[in-house]
Amino acid sequence: MATINANDCANLVAENDVDSPVGASIGAKRKHSNAAQILHQRALRNNQFHYLHLSLMAQFNHSNPIDEATAMLNLQAALGQFLGLTGTAIPIDILKLEEQDVWIRVPNADSRMVISALSSWVGGNSKGQQAWTIRKSSDWLLDIVHDDHDMGQALFNK
Repeated sequence: MATINANDCANLVAENDVDSPVGASIGAKRKHSNAAQILHQRALRNNQFHYLHLSLMAQFNHSNPIDEATAMLNLQAALGQFLGLTGTAIPIDILKLEEQDVWIRVPNADSRMVISALSSWVGGNSKGQQAWTIRKSSDWLLDIVHDDHDMGQALFNK
């Protein structure tokens, strides 16, 4: 006849824990942890795009809001004047237009060149001179649209 001592009883109880899931192997022990489990972790280091909030300032009175074609022509003129043909090849996405304000997205690798070109550009027509003013600039879209009142919803409202 086999005898069971106290250590064997403790091991059997630990192996056949009441909290263990159905079908678990007999040798598997369940770990109880109060710490939160991290399923996936990733650090965002390099963003693909850079976001800018611009205003078109002019000597003459703007009665009409700026349209997409005019905004793109003025942006391309600034890039072309500062960087030449290379500057006009930089892709620009217009995200939103509102009165004289424009929200754009450019590749992060070209953001310094775009900022330099737009901040130094002064264009003009028969009515007078105009220039871009950079109101906000960030690698994150919510940083440029964030306002204390709307929490970034202004970009999506028409």
